[in-house]
Amino acid sequence: MELATVYTDKVDVDSNRTELVEKHSFTGLETPEEFWIQIDSYLVDAYMGSSKVYIIGDGARWIKRGLDVLVNSEFILDRFHLFKYMIKVCGKRSRKEVFASLETNDKVRLKAYVEKMKEPYPHRPKQIVEGATYIENQWDYAQVSLLRPDIRSSTEAHVSHILSTRLISRLLGWSEKGAETIAKLRVLSDNNESIQ
Repeated sequence: MELATVYTDKVDVDSNRTELVEKHSFTGLETPEEFWIQIDSYLVDAYMGSSKVYIIGDGARWIKRGLDVLVNSEFILDRFHLFKYMIKVCGKRSRKEVFASLETNDKVRLKAYVEKMKEPYPHRPKQIVEGATYIENQWDYAQVSLLRPDIRSSTEAHVSHILSTRLISRLLGWSEKGAETIAKLRVLSDNNESIQ
């Protein structure tokens, strides 16, 4: 099930919390193209301009499909997933070498570091390779993510708040239609829209 949240800014409320400005969420089981067309219609109605649209996510194909639908859009890998896969490569060691590889656009340097990491951690080569492969596959988007720390995502928090809380965490059994209905009701509530 897809979930996307549109917002214009992210402001710090206190040291541990941020709030999205002009937030509006979408969810459903439509095809990726249909899903992004709904978002495009909302953007045209709500903002009537050609502002830059940043699509922030984990790099899944359905997310990147938004680039084909939304005019003037750019994909940026969300830092949550970038750091998650950096940890797979580095374990508890510093991520400086991975950062440096991305910042200098040096894939050879990353590959050398990955090989170096396999030596002291022979019990985790699969995780190291998985992390490195993800970073290599998302290379350009990971670089943008590091260069644009001002563009931040709350995707995982929204998935947890809107979908997981009701559909996954409580281990309830849902049909596909039932799950979509509950998700859409939760999005309506989150958007402060009437569910009548």
